[in-house]
Amino acid sequence: MTFLACSNSRFFAFIILLSCHGISVAFLFPTTIPTSTSRRQYVVPGIPSTGQLSRFQMIHTKSPSPPDLLPLRAEPASRSSSTSEEDAAVVPSNAPDPPPTSTPASTLLDRPVLAILDFVALMVFAAIGKASHAVGDETTLFQELSGVALTALPFVVSWFATSFVTGVYQTIRISDDTNNNNDWLASTWKQTAKGWIVAVPLGCVGRGLIKGYVPPIPFVIVTMIATFVILGLTRTAYYFVTVASNKE
Repeated sequence: MTFLACSNSRFFAFIILLSCHGISVAFLFPTTIPTSTSRRQYVVPGIPSTGQLSRFQMIHTKSPSPPDLLPLRAEPASRSSSTSEEDAAVVPSNAPDPPPTSTPASTLLDRPVLAILDFVALMVFAAIGKASHAVGDETTLFQELSGVALTALPFVVSWFATSFVTGVYQTIRISDDTNNNNDWLASTWKQTAKGWIVAVPLGCVGRGLIKGYVPPIPFVIVTMIATFVILGLTRTAYYFVTVASNKE
């Protein structure tokens, strides 16, 4: 009975954690439904704009009177073609404005320094976790380094593999306006959160596959918090140096 109670509590805790993760993903990756501006709808007075008319309605519906048409004024023959072109250029166009050109997505190969810092941050996380669980164990330096590398491996792989989707290496535009000095800071943490919310849970799954058991809920919670803080602080330091160098 005790085993069943522990299993049920772990299952419900996992469901709650999974729900929170889904809400976070929906918040960080909002989906927008594109609206078409090329298709226009014209409403005729006296006739409904939606649905289909029955045969009885088509017979007894009074068609609207045609609008008054203004007579066209003939252009004088003495006007030159250049003047006509100038008048045509003044006429406003109803065509929608072209969409702004988006910034091309950058990969980790385009920003190697930031990629190296992310790798170092995940290794630091693994080293801290390994040191907290191996207090008093006598191991060699090679064993310690191999243990840290094995712990960080699933998180490093998931971080770099999902970077093409999460956009953690896209260029953050830094404003020259002194009133917007904190824009880069908010953009840095938001960009980090997009990669963290996808890569770290996948890293926990990979960690469980390597170890051969489901990671406990406390381990997942501590891992999520620690990786977000370490990656966020590392990337903040990187962009702080970038902003300082741009101002100089």
